[in-house]
Amino acid sequence: MKKKNYKKYLAGILVCVMVASTSATAFAESNSKYTNVENASDVAGNVIITNDGVTINGVYYTKAEFESLLNKAVKIETPQTRAAIAAGIYFIPGIGQIAIAATGAIVVAGVAVAAGSWLYDTITNWLSDSTAREIAEVRAKIPSRIRDENGDVDLGQFDQKVSGKTAYKEKGGWMIDKDNAGHGGRKWKLKDKSGNRVASLGENGEILGK
Repeated sequence: MKKKNYKKYLAGILVCVMVASTSATAFAESNSKYTNVENASDVAGNVIITNDGVTINGVYYTKAEFESLLNKAVKIETPQTRAAIAAGIYFIPGIGQIAIAATGAIVVAGVAVAAGSWLYDTITNWLSDSTAREIAEVRAKIPSRIRDENGDVDLGQFDQKVSGKTAYKEKGGWMIDKDNAGHGGRKWKLKDKSGNRVASLGENGEILGK
């Protein structure tokens, strides 16, 4: 190797080493406040998974807090252009979108979640619950104006008594009708403006299914 080319070669290696060293230092410093990281693959982009919780876009959630938010999920209609790559997309209040790829991969806040982590297991367990998925789909059909911050129906908005029955309407024309059967804690039937049943509600407006 010629002397001139040899110097260029060494210079190139030195630059690579410096960049790698600087990046590693910056990465370590930026994440030094997070402890108990399960493994290196659990630190990626805007998602940092620890033994006790997860930090998403700079906000920390305990396992219990994340599970609680997951139970408020709203199913997002998947466009045909994305249907081939996404088996399901859900909006989680305070977190954003969670996408489940057709391959089984899970993406949270734009970052693929490591399989085997508690976050991955929590989401897959939730997805295996058909009732939870049904509630997320039903919630998506209910106007946001009559949903509260928990994703349930705000019964206080139904203040117009319907004559001749135990039912009440809200200003947009949706109605809650007393569920006399009461199976599984169901107290109200939520109906749209056309009178079609959209959801079954609990005593306080909890969405229990269709």
